[in-house]
Order: sequence, then C-alpha cells, then structure tokens
Amino acid sequence: MPSYTLTHRIKQVTCLISLPLLLLAACSSQAATSQPVSPQSNHWYLSSVLGYGVIGKLTSQRVPTNFDSSNDYLADNSFSVSPLLSIGGGYISHLSPRLALHSGLSLHYLAPFNETGAITADGVSSNSLYTYTVNSMALMADASLVYQLNNPHLDNVYARLSVGMSQNRASGYHRINGAGDASPSMAFANHTETGFAYGLGIGMQFKLSAHWRVGPEYQYWNLGTVSLGQGKNIEGNARGPLKGGSLNTQGLAIVHATYRF
Repeated sequence: MPSYTLTHRIKQVTCLISLPLLLLAACSSQAATSQPVSPQSNHWYLSSVLGYGVIGKLTSQRVPTNFDSSNDYLADNSFSVSPLLSIGGGYISHLSPRLALHSGLSLHYLAPFNETGAITADGVSSNSLYTYTVNSMALMADASLVYQLNNPHLDNVYARLSVGMSQNRASGYHRINGAGDASPSMAFANHTETGFAYGLGIGMQFKLSAHWRVGPEYQYWNLGTVSLGQGKNIEGNARGPLKGGSLNTQGLAIVHATYRF
C-alpha cells in the first residue's frame, strides 16, 4: 500500500478539497438569482460513497520483552492511503423549501492497509522493522443538513454528522530483521477492537435527473482504537498487547451518489 510524507499529503488533500469549494463559489451567484423552490414532499433515499481514506500515523508503543528490558515500536511518520466504500439509506424531511434533513444509517468499509515502523531495543536504534495489516468496518447513524441551491447544475451543499460503532481488525504481525539482527519476533496475535466511532463530512451534489444526485465529499473519521493481541517472548512468557492508538482518517469521496425515491 503506498505511503506519502505528511507535507506531500497535506498539499494533495488541500488541492482536492479546494476544487469543489471553488466550484461552489462560482455557482453561488447563479443560485441567488434562480427561481424560488416550491415545497417538496418527504421521501426515502439510498446512497453510496466510493473514495479514498488518508490514514494518519498510529501511536508508538513500548512493550516489555523481559523483566528488565523492553522494545519500542515506533509509529511511521508517513501516511497510508486506502480505498473506502459506504452504503446507506434513510429518510428526507423538508424543513423549509430550501432546507432538508437527511437521517438514516450507513455501513462503512476501509480496505486493508499496512502499518509499519521501526523497532528500538531499550532505547537503542536498530534497522529492524515491524509490520501488520489494519482494516475497519463501521455502522453509523447519519444526520445531514442539506441546503437546496435550486441551481440547474449544482443541486445542493450539505454538512453531515455520523456516530456509531466500529470494528478494527489488526492482523498478520511480523518482524523484519535488519542486517546482523537475529532477534526473534514477539508474534503478536491478531485482534479485533470494537468501539465508538464518529465522523464529520461536507460536500456538494450535482443533479443528474429527477432521482439521481452525484458529487464529491470531504470526510473526517475517528474509527476508534487499533490493537494487536498479546505476544510471547523467547521464554514463552506473554507480553503486550501492542496498541496502535486511534484510527484517524481523512476521507475524500470521489463519488457520493444519492438516489431519491
């Protein structure tokens, strides 16, 4: 899975977010002169999101190996990028001719990515690395406040709040020894962490037909904590677990499609 430095990733995300915001500014003047929106009836909707999640570094962790020694598992300073997919549905309630509330449920899946970092023994740097795989699934309750622009092209802008539960799976841990290092791996066990998750999103949608709306969306997700299970040292004594910290994700929805019944 590709990784990028912090500076490079911030520039890319800023560029991608700026494009829809510039488009919104260009369309807002046209929306102001459009015809008033007529009252609309309440109805159901289905939605899907396809995009990428930019995952920040997880937390460094110190794990005792023996009674008087320990290893530091340092978090990688770069970011990882992983595909994300969401599906959901709910009910649209019109609060006014221009303002609507979309409330419903959604299921989110973050594809597996690799978490990699350096291993330091008792504060002494080494060229040995650790790696394991993380993926996440979350069930969320959504509430979106949608403002209808009544523009023939740009249909609406919205802000969304999501809360729910996540399951973060950490698996496949192994140690990659550097040259001259023959230390055995702790072999931390696979583990699934279940916990509270929440997200925030802003976006816009373009009208394709009477039923379809499509557009980009920026998301922030806190998907709870990541943790591997216990490992065993060379004497067979249990050590750990290896905790990776919170799974914070900046999401960019390339396509957010909504079907209104």
